Amino acid sequence: MKKLLLILLCLPMIGFGQVDKIIFSSGDTIYGKVIEVGVNDITFQYKDETTNNISKKRELAKVIYSSGRTEAFEGLKILEAKMKREENNKLYQQQKEEQNKIRIQQKADIIQQRADFKKSLYLIEESNIIEIHLLNLIFSELHLTYEKVLNEKFSVKIGVPIFIKQDIAKIAQRYNFGNEISNREFEEFEDLGYISGFGIIPEFRYYFSRKGAPAGFYLSSQVIFRQFSVDIDADSRHFDNDGGPDDVQEAEANSKLNIRGIGFLIGKHWILNSFTIDLNIGIATYTAKSKWESTTRYFDGSIEKEKDSEDIEDIEGHWGPKIGLSVGFIF
Repeated sequence: MKKLLLILLCLPMIGFGQVDKIIFSSGDTIYGKVIEVGVNDITFQYKDETTNNISKKRELAKVIYSSGRTEAFEGLKILEAKMKREENNKLYQQQKEEQNKIRIQQKADIIQQRADFKKSLYLIEESNIIEIHLLNLIFSELHLTYEKVLNEKFSVKIGVPIFIKQDIAKIAQRYNFGNEISNREFEEFEDLGYISGFGIIPEFRYYFSRKGAPAGFYLSSQVIFRQFSVDIDADSRHFDNDGGPDDVQEAEANSKLNIRGIGFLIGKHWILNSFTIDLNIGIATYTAKSKWESTTRYFDGSIEKEKDSEDIEDIEGHWGPKIGLSVGFIF
């Protein structure tokens, strides 16, 4: 009798452990108890519930009974196809991600290879250059430049031309190519007048060579600011005087010539260890304006002062050639 009562008490616990696994074609899974499998429907209860629920058999994929038996339904093919698609999609996404990683790595490798190739062709850690223009020295002008590299394609440059103060008569004598005036005549006008000048020439460069700035071929544009000053101090020896009171005793004059212009150049820059060579040609156009004032003293004691300014139209709007050759060092 005691054994019978013990068995009856354990039956609910035994029944509680018997759970069926119901899998739908959508992939949803529930745990419960299959009550009845009809022709078109299946009746089941959720675990720990007593309410009957009905679903179409076509919505089911399979049922795994608590006994271990498995029963397949129409929805199994749908579920298997869905799982296959999801698996294929997952595999496709993985392959796509792998391919993207490979492409990104290939691009990074190409960029690095190009950078290494450029570095192997040419490696310049220095970015400052100081040079002197050789052709300007022919005309007794000291033209110094400083170039600063901004990146591998661009640089900026500033030039400072200084026209050293010179005797105008000696300059004319030096360039008297036709020998139309004798040296004695030039000597008579020595110390009569002097000319000097200075300027500032900012420049922007684009290096289009594979080596990169500041080596190889480049294009540049520049703005030109120049000023020349002429000082003349003459006495009676320089005038055709006959000794009268109206004759000139002394004359002083000062003239300033301001030149503005723009230029465009193409050139090549060589970097040979720490030594640099720059050769370029191009064109430029200028505008010029002069200002002058003079003071004349006569033997009769009178003084005459004049001043004026004018635009020099002979050069305005005309384009002319430019050529440059300079050497220097990089640091």
